[in-house]
Amino acid sequence: MEEDGRYHMSSRPYCVKWTPDGALLAVGDDDSRVHVLDASTRSVQRVLNDSGAVDALPTLAICWRPEVGPRAQAADQGEQRRSRTYHRRSLSMEEDGRYHMSSRPYCVKWTPDGALLAVGDDDSRVHVLDASTRSVQRVLNDSGAVDALPTLAICWRPEVGPRAQRHILLEGTCAGVLSHWHVPSGKRMHSVRQPGNAIHCLSYACDGWAFATSGKDACVRIHEEATKSEVVVFKGGEERGSLVSSHVQQVFCVRFHNSNPQLLASGGWDKVVHLWDVRTGKSVSTFSGPFMAGDCLDLHENDLLAGSNGREHQVCLFDLRRPGSAPATALTIEPAPGRRDDNDPYTVYACKFSRDPQRKLIGIGCGTAGSGNGVLKVYDRAARQFVESIELKGRSVYSLDFAPPSLPATSLAFTAGSKAGSFVQVLEVSPSQ
Repeated sequence: MEEDGRYHMSSRPYCVKWTPDGALLAVGDDDSRVHVLDASTRSVQRVLNDSGAVDALPTLAICWRPEVGPRAQAADQGEQRRSRTYHRRSLSMEEDGRYHMSSRPYCVKWTPDGALLAVGDDDSRVHVLDASTRSVQRVLNDSGAVDALPTLAICWRPEVGPRAQRHILLEGTCAGVLSHWHVPSGKRMHSVRQPGNAIHCLSYACDGWAFATSGKDACVRIHEEATKSEVVVFKGGEERGSLVSSHVQQVFCVRFHNSNPQLLASGGWDKVVHLWDVRTGKSVSTFSGPFMAGDCLDLHENDLLAGSNGREHQVCLFDLRRPGSAPATALTIEPAPGRRDDNDPYTVYACKFSRDPQRKLIGIGCGTAGSGNGVLKVYDRAARQFVESIELKGRSVYSLDFAPPSLPATSLAFTAGSKAGSFVQVLEVSPSQ
C-alpha cells in the first residue's frame, strides 16, 4: 500500500472480490496466485497458491462462498486447507515389481549410465527413480499447482567428455515451459517459456551440442546447448501443399540421428516424417504414411523407425537412402486370438530401438481408443518375430525406453495408465535364441 492509496503489484491482477462481510478483498493475478488484503489495516493478509512455478497460468475467476446460517464458516476462520488435487501424489514399489502411481505417466527415460530412470506425469512433475535400490530418489517441479499441465517430453543430456556434468535433465510441458534440471541437487538450472506453444517432444544431438523441441505450433526448433538460444527454426506451414517443406499439424516426436549431430527427423498428425539438415535449415527428405501421436520415432544408421495409428502396418521401418519410398518392413499389431475388434484397432504411442550396437530389438507400446486396452510388444529384427507380449486390460502403454548396453541385461522400462491407475515397470528382455 503506497501513499497514493493503491496496492501496487508486479503481477497483473485479473479479478477482485470482497468478502460478504467486507472485511477482506481477494485479487487473482496472472501467476495463479490470490492475494488476500485486509481492508481495515490495508495490508496483505495472505497469498494463496504461491508456488512460484514458472508454468503457472492466470487466475481469471474467484468467488467467496456465501456465509449463510449460524454455523457458516467465515473467510478468516480456521486453517486454510488445500483440496485433494494439491496433495503430493505418491509413487511406490509394490510386490508385483511395478512402481504404482496415482498420476498418469506420459514419458520415461533412462540416464546414459543406466543408474536412474525419469518419469514425467500429468501434473508437470518428473519422478526420478534409482534403478539399483528401486526407490524414488527425487521429484522435480513438485509445486502442487492445481493448474499444472502434463509433462509429455523429457530427455537426458549426453555425458560427452571427461568433464561432462552428469544427470542433467531437459523437461518440456504442455504449458510451453522448457527447463533444465540438475538432478543430483534438484535445482532448476534454466527455464524459458514458448508462448502459445505446448512442447510435445525433445531430443539431444548425439554430441550434446544442441537439443530440438517441437509441439503444438508445428515448428521444429534447434537450440544451442551452451547458450540455450534458438539457432534454427523449421517453421510450420498452414496449407497441405507445404508438407514437402514443413509440418502443417501438431508434431509429437522429434529425434536426432544416432551418429550425425546435424540430422534429425520429426513426425506428427500430418502423416509425413521429415528428415531435417541443420546446416541447410531445410527438409532434405520425407516419408509419407505414419500418423504419430506419441514418442514413436527412432533413427539408427540408415534405418528410420516410425509408429502409427491405423488398422494395419502400425510399425514401419524406412530406408533413409530411399526418400519417399515404401517401408522396407511393416508390422501389424493385433490383439491376442479371440480379442480382435476391427472397430477398436491399436494405436502405437511409443516405439524404440534397443540400445545395443546392432539395435536387435524394437519395443512397441500401444493403446486403444474404445476399450482402453493396451499391449507391450518386443520384436526381434533378426528372427522376424515377437519375443515378448504383455496385454494390459484397461490401460494404454504411453511410453517406453531401453536401458543403455552398459547394464548386464537388456532392460526395458515402460509406463501404462488409465483412470483406474497407472504404473512404471522394468522388464528384462532378450532376443530369441
